[in-house]
Amino acid sequence: MWLRYFAVVPLAVSCFCVCTAWRHARTRREMSSWPVAEGRVVQSAVEERRTTRNTTYGLKLAYEFRVGKQSVRSGSQSPEGVVFTSSLQRAEREVSRFRVGTKVRVRYDRENPRRCFLEGRGGGLGIWISVAGALAFAGGAALIWRFV
Repeated sequence: MWLRYFAVVPLAVSCFCVCTAWRHARTRREMSSWPVAEGRVVQSAVEERRTTRNTTYGLKLAYEFRVGKQSVRSGSQSPEGVVFTSSLQRAEREVSRFRVGTKVRVRYDRENPRRCFLEGRGGGLGIWISVAGALAFAGGAALIWRFV
């Protein structure tokens, strides 16, 4: 009978996933009303992260844009942050898309221009978080159904 308490774990994971997906969706909805500025890439490189188990690669990016007389520099790509991949070739393709000097479109918060993201970046992670949350919830519900 103690196994029914084990069902709390997937239910907790599903709650975390739902909250995270909701936060990303809210930010995306909010971003749709932000103004767009043209910026310029000032740094672009592959970022490597090594752990004892594997190595992943992501796009380390910095760009600048102007809001009125204020110059803003940021590295924020999307609300989800930098997405890492196990493929060095995929990370290098991303770097080639964002070479230094490349023009980019930046969505920024009028009240806090440092809160900004590249237009059209990200979004896929929120979907995967939602799917993981649904699967965790289904697993927890199945455990409860089976052992209660």
